[in-house]
Amino acid sequence: MNFGDNLRNLRKKKKISQEKLGELVGVSRQSVSKWECGEAYPEVDNIFKLCDIFHCKINELVHEDFSDIDSLGEEVKGTLVKFKKEKQKQMKALSKAIYILARIGKVIMILGMIAIILMMFLTPMIASNIEVKENNTIEVFHKKIEYERE
Repeated sequence: MNFGDNLRNLRKKKKISQEKLGELVGVSRQSVSKWECGEAYPEVDNIFKLCDIFHCKINELVHEDFSDIDSLGEEVKGTLVKFKKEKQKQMKALSKAIYILARIGKVIMILGMIAIILMMFLTPMIASNIEVKENNTIEVFHKKIEYERE
């Protein structure tokens, strides 16, 4: 199936008239008719609007198996390829950012675990060397610290 057939089928499944679809996209009924008959192709921003309206992916709308990309206009082909490259760059950047954040998180987690383990071993040693006296003094490692009660 070609773009026009796909568009017609999607429009009929949603029970939308050509006129209503034209209003939703912001074009005339005649433009929708020309798209369905294969006399013209929508601009790329209108293809995105159609995908939003029909809740579909570009390749589902443009061509079912996408093997006949040559049937599309040069502008549409160029924009689709550019769009795909831009998406790939964005996905690579996002993937790299997630990888870096995961590495940072891993280091922080390891340092945190080391700190917890050290505290587990040091707390009993420190606590056993603290002695609270009744005369407002605390003795820590045999050093006296005086304090006032409120």
